[in-house]
Amino acid sequence: MIKNNFKNYFIISVLILSASYMVQNNAFAQVAPDLGTAGSFGVLGSSTVTNDITLGTGTVITGDLGLSPSALTFITGFPPGTVTGATHAADTAASTAQTDALTAYNALASQACTNTAPWPSNAGVRDMTGLTLGPGVYCSDTTSSLILSSGILTLNGPGVYIFRTDTTLTTITDTNVVLTNGATAANVFWQVGTSATLAAPAGPGTSPSVFPGTIIASQSISETGGITGTILAVNGRLLALNAAVTFASSTTVNVPLTPLEFHASESPIPSRYHPSLGGVEGQTFSDGLKINGHVFDVSKFHDVVPQQALALDKPATITIKQGLTRGSPFWQHAMVFMNFGGKDTITGNADTWISVDKNDGLQVHDPNGFLTNVSANNTFIAYGMTTTFTFTPVKQMSDSNMIIRVWDNQLRQTDAFVEGAILLGDAPTPAKPMQKPDWIQVFSNLKDADNAVESAGFIKPILFAHISTTSQVWAVPNTGHVLWFFDTKDAQVALINYDINGNMVNENAEQLVKAPTITIGKDTSYAGNHLSRQNVDEMNQVKVRQELNAVQTMQRLGYHS
Repeated sequence: MIKNNFKNYFIISVLILSASYMVQNNAFAQVAPDLGTAGSFGVLGSSTVTNDITLGTGTVITGDLGLSPSALTFITGFPPGTVTGATHAADTAASTAQTDALTAYNALASQACTNTAPWPSNAGVRDMTGLTLGPGVYCSDTTSSLILSSGILTLNGPGVYIFRTDTTLTTITDTNVVLTNGATAANVFWQVGTSATLAAPAGPGTSPSVFPGTIIASQSISETGGITGTILAVNGRLLALNAAVTFASSTTVNVPLTPLEFHASESPIPSRYHPSLGGVEGQTFSDGLKINGHVFDVSKFHDVVPQQALALDKPATITIKQGLTRGSPFWQHAMVFMNFGGKDTITGNADTWISVDKNDGLQVHDPNGFLTNVSANNTFIAYGMTTTFTFTPVKQMSDSNMIIRVWDNQLRQTDAFVEGAILLGDAPTPAKPMQKPDWIQVFSNLKDADNAVESAGFIKPILFAHISTTSQVWAVPNTGHVLWFFDTKDAQVALINYDINGNMVNENAEQLVKAPTITIGKDTSYAGNHLSRQNVDEMNQVKVRQELNAVQTMQRLGYHS
């Protein structure tokens, strides 16, 4: 059974959702392709990768640089160009990336056109300059190339943008592609049937030409026309399947980040990011956990994981797939806790644990000798990391619970509790269903949550004064929902936003404060002879409560801040 936590057991306990909240949204037909291992490459070529040693001194690739099948000697101009990631040539990493890039190319090519050539045609050229386009799949006809003449193409609004051409893609000097109202470079893709040519700005001192998105070209990709002091800024990737990538002058290539996106009433910018066991926006997955090769989806809540028996004296594997909102370079740590000895399933009660850390490497804590031959292996994926722990069970372990923990390098963590799912030595037994703790109350509307909190003698929390309806967070119907939680045991409340798949995208918690005790005395003279004006603390508490009551009244009348 799965339940995810963030920071404390209260948050662990409340993340239990009903299947009634799991809805499907097919608002957009186009789908961002899975780039696989190619996602970490800023530049990937087949025959050569060349940067001009005179004019390309400002070339910077933020990400990996790869070449396959050609060898490392066919990468030239680095230095003076620089690469922040790894350089791969004629090795498994580069070869696999080329295979994954081809898969993504075919996935783009197979998507149905939602907008065919909405731009003017001139002698077999489709010019996109001056247009403002929304999300969709834009296709030129089979004989027309795509071109951006000097000017601006605007991509407006959140969603996936796919541009397809059977021939060439060309930009002219001083071309810019502008992203507005939620459009992101991570969701822009250019599928080019032959070659792509991107032009640098006209001269030194001018602003960089900006081109967002991932270009996957069947043949070559070239930057042309620059002189000393000009910069072409590509916020994406340049992936050439069968030919060269060439920079004639300084070019920056920045692999785009894919943040976890949600909308709150205060701001459209996320307040925090967490590593995820179900992926991130546009890069979700359902294989967050594998036990001896058996795949389990740990991205949802209240899902049953069938119990897996690991035979004694035989190698076993546990694989954790971790999504990171800002990419695999932010990976830090993965950990598995086991053997709680019948105590509460919390990390401090685990007798056995294994971990791997970016700085500390593999660590094993197993004082009672349940495991031998423990090892760990990490595999980078486009937006995260896959960690495989291998070990041999050698001793019966009756406790079948397990905790998975993942951290990023900002020490933001996510835990998944897998109850009754792993057993060393015994035959499988049915997994015990998870029950919501009776001290946790869950509400789908603010009114009921308010009534429960105030009826229990607490002042209305400030947290409940900001968001009163799901539509304040998720403006588009069936894209997400909000739940309000009341922990009667620890006197806490939480407000949590979930996306369409039930993944938590934002949570806020607040400690409750008891309402003041009202006394009557000879020196009382305020609020109907109930409070002493000499008691400053009580006067301030009453003031806060009255202000919150006023906010609540306005909300119930339909007025929202």
